[in-house]
Amino acid sequence: MATLEALQAQMPILPENRFVPGMSRTDAVGAFRECVNQPQTIFSTDHWLRPKLDSLRLLLHDPITADEVSALLDVLYKRHFMKDLLEWLTRKTEPWSMFFVDREERHAALSQAQNEWLNNFGKPLSGKQRALIERKHLAAAKKEYLPIAKPCASCGLPPEKLEWFHYPSLGATRFTPGRIGWQTRCGICRQEIDFFTTMLICTTRKDSVKGLMLLTRT
Repeated sequence: MATLEALQAQMPILPENRFVPGMSRTDAVGAFRECVNQPQTIFSTDHWLRPKLDSLRLLLHDPITADEVSALLDVLYKRHFMKDLLEWLTRKTEPWSMFFVDREERHAALSQAQNEWLNNFGKPLSGKQRALIERKHLAAAKKEYLPIAKPCASCGLPPEKLEWFHYPSLGATRFTPGRIGWQTRCGICRQEIDFFTTMLICTTRKDSVKGLMLLTRT
């Protein structure tokens, strides 16, 4: 008859017993790889999982934190998606427990600011009124995109010091969408860096989106 110790040794180790705050990033990624495709954990092919593990190696702290332990377990047990984990790790601006509420609020604020800008475009507003709309729109955009914006590759100017432009890409047609979004540019090197799309647009008139360029600077 098998001993209790032998039976326990044959039992799989649960994911919650594999991850502890303070373990190395390498060990955490290895443990995650070993815990997929187990009873009650996510199913994954190597083709799907390999680039996700590479991202975890880049984004996790070393050693990992208690918050990251919770997030890894949530993904393993299918409570949240891997894309949510990677987005949270990329931003690193809020606790995991607050990430989803904060994201919903950020998206709502950005959508509201975008709609206000669109609804008031072309209207005879005073300079003060238009400046207020632009400031609100820029604040909402920075809250959403600043944590993932890149610095200037040439001079290293950080994203918060870059110029932020709000405008659509031109050339939208009925069948080819254009993009409304935010472009960052280095005021020193004059180099364009990021473009964050907030809306896709289509039009039947070639000139209907021209003239919408709006310059908003930090």
